[in-house]
Amino acid sequence: MIEPAKITYDLMEAKRGTIERKITGTANLVSVEQANAFFKHRGGRIKKIAVKPGDKVKKGDVLAELNTDGLESQIKQQKIMLQKAKLYYNKNKTEGADEYTLKDSQLNVELETIKLNDLLKELSDAKLLAPIGGHIVYVDDKINVGDYVDAFQNIIKIADPTKLQVEYNGDKVAEFKLGQKVDVKVKGEVYQGEVVTTPANLPP
Repeated sequence: MIEPAKITYDLMEAKRGTIERKITGTANLVSVEQANAFFKHRGGRIKKIAVKPGDKVKKGDVLAELNTDGLESQIKQQKIMLQKAKLYYNKNKTEGADEYTLKDSQLNVELETIKLNDLLKELSDAKLLAPIGGHIVYVDDKINVGDYVDAFQNIIKIADPTKLQVEYNGDKVAEFKLGQKVDVKVKGEVYQGEVVTTPANLPP
C-alpha cells in the first residue's frame, strides 16, 4: 500500500490594508493666474505693440498703444484754455465783480477742467497696460501697426509662471475625484498634489 503524498500549506496572517489603483498619464503644467489684455474703453488703430511672446512684464507696464491722432496737441490747447478761464475768474474776484459775473467765471473754470480731464482720460485709454505681472504667452500675430482693433478684442495674453497647476486631459479624467491625493512626477522628482477641479464640478 502506497503512502499518500504529504500536503503542506503556507499560512499568512490576514492584515487590513489599502488597495491602490494607479492611473498613469501625461499632463501639462499650466498657469493658475492668466489674463487677456485688451483695450476696454475704445477701439482704434494700433500705433505700437511693445511686447513679444516670452517677454517678462510687471503689472502696469505698457503693452500696446493706439494712434491718438494729434490728441497731445488738443491737450496742450485745452490747458491754455483752462489757464485763461482761471485768470478771468481771479481778475473778477480781485476787482469785486458782481455775484453773477463771478459765478459765471467760476463755472467756466469747471467746464474747461472737465474738458481737459476728458482729453487726458482719452490719452490714458489709448495705452494698454498689463493687468498682472508674468510672461507674455500670446500676441495676436495677425495684428500689425496701423491695423484697427475693437474694444474688448483680445490681442495679448499674460501668464504668471510662479503659480502653476497640473492639467490632465486623458481618457481617464472622469476617474479622478475632487480632493483625491495624487503623485506628480516632474523631471524625476515626485510631488504630492490634490485634485482641485474635475469635469464633474466645473460650472455649467
